[in-house]
Amino acid sequence: PAFDAFRTTREAPPPHCVFVLFTTEAQALPRTVGGRCQQFPFRRLAEDVLALRLGFIASAEGSAIDSDALALLARTSEGSMRDAIGYLDQLAPLSSGSIDLAEARSLLGLADPLAVASLFDAVLEGRAHDALHSLNSLYEGGVDLRPLVRALMERCRDLLVKAIDARDPGSRSRLSGALDALLHLDGEVRRHAEP
Repeated sequence: PAFDAFRTTREAPPPHCVFVLFTTEAQALPRTVGGRCQQFPFRRLAEDVLALRLGFIASAEGSAIDSDALALLARTSEGSMRDAIGYLDQLAPLSSGSIDLAEARSLLGLADPLAVASLFDAVLEGRAHDALHSLNSLYEGGVDLRPLVRALMERCRDLLVKAIDARDPGSRSRLSGALDALLHLDGEVRRHAEP
């Protein structure tokens, strides 16, 4: 009924009105509504654009944050300005001064790249004890599982690209299998994290 009312209003709008409808689920709109709208899809923002804007916001708010921490926030937000600003809002009140990379990583529950590499290498080499020990250390250190899986996928992807460039079919096959497993794990983690 709400969409029918909106469609009716949209077909004969008052002359002084402009309707702007934002959604992340355009496919959920009935055709009768979507067909009467001009569509402007938004794209993900580049990390350097996000970092620059976050730096401006931090400066305007009187928060000191170094460029590496800004880059981390931009990368973590995956192209979303809303998420990037949300991360900055999370960090600013928790910090007792200038926010550096290590503090930003800690406050956001993100793993150190060296720890991610160590965990991934242990898994890939079949060193289960070392992998479980690394995973436990990260978990006890407050690392969030979703970004950890994403970091593992990025590590795997980077190594896969190197294996493809080096024309190493053995490594390529093993890393492709690992990436498939990580994609499945990422789907499971996302599915269980949804309300």
